[in-house]
Amino acid sequence: MAEAAALSVTTGGTAQTLFEANGIRKCLVFTNTSDEVQYVRIGNTNAADGVGIYCASSGGGFILQGDACPKGKVTMIGATTGKKFYAYEGL
Repeated sequence: MAEAAALSVTTGGTAQTLFEANGIRKCLVFTNTSDEVQYVRIGNTNAADGVGIYCASSGGGFILQGDACPKGKVTMIGATTGKKFYAYEGL
């Protein structure tokens, strides 16, 4: 299993793509290590402040796995440039 990538918000308040749609995806992991709330959205519509999977500060996140794992584009948004998170896509 590959390690999750340590990433950061590239432009605060603007959605960024983490992973493009992938029909063979089997796992998604996201962990917010910053001191601010972040949101992740899967599908054709980008994440927005208050819209998507709520990821609390200091460790909030989720794991989606198996055949039911969503295959759509994955985007995230955070309020402040440079805030850290981890993201992983398993195939």
